[in-house]
Amino acid sequence: MLGKAYEESNHLRKACKPIITPVGRRCSSMPRPPNLGDLKRRIHIRLPVFLIGLAVLLVVDEYVKEGYLFDFRDVVIVGTHEFAVVVFLLLSPISYFLAKHLIKQK
Repeated sequence: MLGKAYEESNHLRKACKPIITPVGRRCSSMPRPPNLGDLKRRIHIRLPVFLIGLAVLLVVDEYVKEGYLFDFRDVVIVGTHEFAVVVFLLLSPISYFLAKHLIKQK
């Protein structure tokens, strides 16, 4: 029962050509470790999602601490949760556009 699985894993082990890297040995068939270039690959999606997530967390924090979701009168007061939520929601499509058109995708 374990013989077939063992043979397959042993076959993969033999097919692997070890490479010595600064972080240690790894198999040449394994993917390379992630770097900063991988982070910017889908930044046009990640950054707006991060900003919208921050806005949602701020609204939840406002509800927990103050007892209400959103007070439109506080939008014009710099430093309030409402002002930060509006800024994050406005920056989200702007960051999408800038990242999509200014960062060259591979």
